[in-house]
Amino acid sequence: MDKMKIKIIKGGIIKVITDEVGPENHASADEFVRFIARKMGGETTYAKRTDAVHETHDHSHSHEHQ
Repeated sequence: MDKMKIKIIKGGIIKVITDEVGPENHASADEFVRFIARKMGGETTYAKRTDAVHETHDHSHSHEHQ
């Protein structure tokens, strides 16, 4: 089962981690992150995580929004 972790951290930053989303659903997860960014406004930063471990997927994204 695919999962996204969503954290709201100090300063109103929204962080979305998509490590547990498989390749067949990753495009939908990316669209969700873009939707949140559009609705919240402000600056959007995408970062490739170096600490993520994947079995079927070779990258992940964190989304931090202020």
